[in-house]
Amino acid sequence: MESDALAKTYGIDTEVEYKDIHGNVRTSDVIKVSATVEETDDSMMLSVYLLAIIIVGAAGLNLHIKRRKQNIR
Repeated sequence: MESDALAKTYGIDTEVEYKDIHGNVRTSDVIKVSATVEETDDSMMLSVYLLAIIIVGAAGLNLHIKRRKQNIR
């Protein structure tokens, strides 16, 4: 697999959309995440993708739980 990405650290801004306890669709504040691209062999790519998905999912879940606790009070 060949990539055109330069080996460096990239900044990613993302938002999480979720439903609160009242069923209203909410959008989180912008979450800033950095992703470092390095030269690597193809055998490591699957691990990198899985790790990135786990990190983004955990961050989204954490934000959702925080927001839910704030809305209950």
